[in-house]
Amino acid sequence: MSIAGAVADTVAALSAAGIAASGDPRRVNPPGALVVPDAIEPFTKMCRADRIRLVVLLIARDSGEPTTYEALGELYALFLASSLAAAPISAAAEYTFERRVLPDSPAGLPALRLSVTRPLESL
Repeated sequence: MSIAGAVADTVAALSAAGIAASGDPRRVNPPGALVVPDAIEPFTKMCRADRIRLVVLLIARDSGEPTTYEALGELYALFLASSLAAAPISAAAEYTFERRVLPDSPAGLPALRLSVTRPLESL
């Protein structure tokens, strides 16, 4: 799987779970998800192949805190029901909240930053 393939597969898995997702920030229309590569973990004896860590940003509209958190909670529930939450993909032990500026967005939007790691067999 290439870097672009890992992003595309992750976007497809999120879309199949009901989350509007894209690897292109210009195409994200909240509520939805942006998938971006974060790091490559080189081959080790434990995992026997390179792995790629991807950031999945679940992004909501800025509709005020109670409504925003409800939207992020709904997106997170869909993520947990997706194939990304199952093996052989590993997920981080902690997810953080942040604000993300999208193209054509005047300010940062509320986001929940998730991390998933997938096998990367070839570049």
